[in-house]
Amino acid sequence: MKEIATAILFIAAAHLFCVPASDDIQARNFDPVVEVETIEVQPKTKGVIELQLADWCAPCRKFKASGIIKELEEAGWTVKYSSDIARKYPSFRLTIDGKSRTWSGYSSKSRFYSHLKSYMNELGYDNEGRKINSTP
Repeated sequence: MKEIATAILFIAAAHLFCVPASDDIQARNFDPVVEVETIEVQPKTKGVIELQLADWCAPCRKFKASGIIKELEEAGWTVKYSSDIARKYPSFRLTIDGKSRTWSGYSSKSRFYSHLKSYMNELGYDNEGRKINSTP
């Protein structure tokens, strides 16, 4: 009897955590509608953004629906899909001229662009993709 109760609890927990949410991302209120300022990040160097996304992951579906992938491609970024970035979803890897930065999680479009800008600066590039002169 104890084994049956344990099995039922396991199945119920698996159903709660593993069944994907509705495919209709727009019908769910993740964030309030706000005006988003897109930060121009034009890679004049060899800029690559790797994405680790999963169809069952709600933040990943939200990221796909946000239009960021299309914006990055239109700005000249090479967008690749990977499955070995991190153990969390969604995960991102920015690579410019052989140097890279990795981060996980997605909350909003403006936060993604803020991370991207920050990591570009850490790697020594401005928002236009130009190498920042490191000498004072």
